[in-house]
Amino acid sequence: MKNPPNLLSHEDHQALQTLILILIFGILSRIVLGQTQSKEPPVQIQAQVSIEVPEKIQAPEDRVLEAMRIMAAHGKVKNLDALMQSYQADPQKIAVQILQGAKQHQLDPLLLVVIAWNESRFNPKAMSDFVKRPAEGQNCGLLQVRTDLPGRPSCDQMKSSEKNIGWVADHLQGIASLCRGELCLVKYNAGNYETRVWRKLDWLRRQLWLKESR
Repeated sequence: MKNPPNLLSHEDHQALQTLILILIFGILSRIVLGQTQSKEPPVQIQAQVSIEVPEKIQAPEDRVLEAMRIMAAHGKVKNLDALMQSYQADPQKIAVQILQGAKQHQLDPLLLVVIAWNESRFNPKAMSDFVKRPAEGQNCGLLQVRTDLPGRPSCDQMKSSEKNIGWVADHLQGIASLCRGELCLVKYNAGNYETRVWRKLDWLRRQLWLKESR
């Protein structure tokens, strides 16, 4: 039986052998390099997170004052400062007193803001007409404390915004241990008052959140 003819020349054989050697060397190099790299610890890539820091961090009393402005604007009062001047009252001072009373008695200061606006339009000297409407009682001060009931402070005492806020905050903290949510406000003022205040409180919180998130 005859051997098949050799189709490759001597030079072709040498080139093919060289190519095979190159391929073998490349494969061995990859294996060696791979083993060396696997011994090295993985590189940790730390993501950079940008945190936006506001230019001015709002103080708590400024937040209460802003809440007072929002309530006034909602009541179609464009200038809270002018309104408070007509009462001879300082809005910044009232805001600080509301914050202090709320902190001392573990209340949301925005609740006191809503009640103060509903009751007196932020007027520390406000008084109900007890002569014309005796059944409604004699309500005095910023948060309109009924002073004609036994054991209550006098109307003159409740015309002090600091004492008025302190008394109401203490009163709300006391009834808060007996009820929750809207039921507490039923004990503070009868009728559908509690629903109106709770809705306004929720609305005010959302308005503040929208302003602060801009």
